[in-house]
Amino acid sequence: PDIAYAHSRAASYVEGDVTECYQRAVYILSYLVTHPTLGFFRYPYFEGTPTLTIHGDCSWAPTGQASHEGNIAALNNSIIAWRSKRQQLVAMSSCEGELIAACQFLIMGRSLRLLVAEMFGIQGAPPAFHMGVDNQAAIQQITQGEHASWRSRHISIRAAAIVSAKQTGELEVGYVKTDEMKADGLTKALTPAVLDRMRV
Repeated sequence: PDIAYAHSRAASYVEGDVTECYQRAVYILSYLVTHPTLGFFRYPYFEGTPTLTIHGDCSWAPTGQASHEGNIAALNNSIIAWRSKRQQLVAMSSCEGELIAACQFLIMGRSLRLLVAEMFGIQGAPPAFHMGVDNQAAIQQITQGEHASWRSRHISIRAAAIVSAKQTGELEVGYVKTDEMKADGLTKALTPAVLDRMRV
């Protein structure tokens, strides 16, 4: 996940500016060479019900029109999947960008929830997964659902799938402080100090 945002930005230059793409690829390779001891840490096998958590973040139009979203999924604190991508839709606010991204987190969570249930032999409905979002306005839109203000109706429509999944018990949505947001590095470049803190 350390290089997911850098990789995504480099890939965006493949068709347009090959020189820029090459320079960014060299930068990524130099980072990997400089940090040869970094890798994944998987917690030992555990007993009981598995806990699936997805943290998602969105940077509202960091390089122009489109926002950049990222999400990271963990099974009992072990990272199992991540994604960093520029959004296809243009968001009119950071709240709308977070809700567009949250719909992608929902898709990933649904797939992983079924996979985890099959892997652990869970009979019946799989346990709900936890979705962490660091935007209070987006959480308010999800919480209020159809009772949100008519002025933000266009944003509420984006949240409809998430509201439905929350109401059926498929997922739980909670606020995560930006300092604790595991997907923060998937949406923007981080300083070395913040990146070191996020690795712990």
